[in-house]
Amino acid sequence: MCIRDSFGDGRRGRLSENKPIKRRKRSGTLLSLAKCEQWKADQRGTSADSCACQWFESSAVLAAAVSERFIPLELFTGGEIREDTEIKFTKANKIFGEKKRKRIVGPEDWKNPQTGEIIKVYKRTREGQSGLKTQLFTVTNDGQCIGRVWDSRRGGRVIENGCKFPLGVWKEGETRSFKGSSGGKPRKIELTILKLGKKPKSSIKFNWKLYNLSSGELMDDNDYTFSPGKAMTKLNDKKL
Repeated sequence: MCIRDSFGDGRRGRLSENKPIKRRKRSGTLLSLAKCEQWKADQRGTSADSCACQWFESSAVLAAAVSERFIPLELFTGGEIREDTEIKFTKANKIFGEKKRKRIVGPEDWKNPQTGEIIKVYKRTREGQSGLKTQLFTVTNDGQCIGRVWDSRRGGRVIENGCKFPLGVWKEGETRSFKGSSGGKPRKIELTILKLGKKPKSSIKFNWKLYNLSSGELMDDNDYTFSPGKAMTKLNDKKL
């Protein structure tokens, strides 16, 4: 009969069809998974250890599956979220932010001044003391992101393979890396899902890091929250 670590602290309980499985805290599950890795490494555990590992590993797989969801483009633009899971350039015209100084509109055509290519973009603007800042966004990285293609700051610059917002199917805790350039300078972006939500219309929170690809220097580290119908609702700029 299988034995499992039902408490996450070394105490064990039997699996039985007649007795309910006691719910454990996530920290206990992680602790037991760590024990499994140690057991696999030294192979000195009992058959009970083996059974416990199988149970917890299957539980971890199930938990990962539950925390996976499709992130729609409309969560970025503040538009109406559809029931399907297709990424479309739907209409956007949203004023957002605490001070209502930000606006996103689109889609519209934009011609890349370097390549001459014409693509669909969303234009996001922000009113500030130094004037109006404009950024242009499109779908990038084979549909994994919404990323900038143009930024008016610092005299204006073209951005290649940017990633500023996750699109498509992601998992909570997942990190993906993307390589691109800004103004011709090589960059690496790391995006990590912090809070995913379970419903199609749930808010999401993620961390965004920008690195100098040549030196490895961390240049920006921000946490973003986006909410349905509101676009970006919170920015935590960690001010490196």
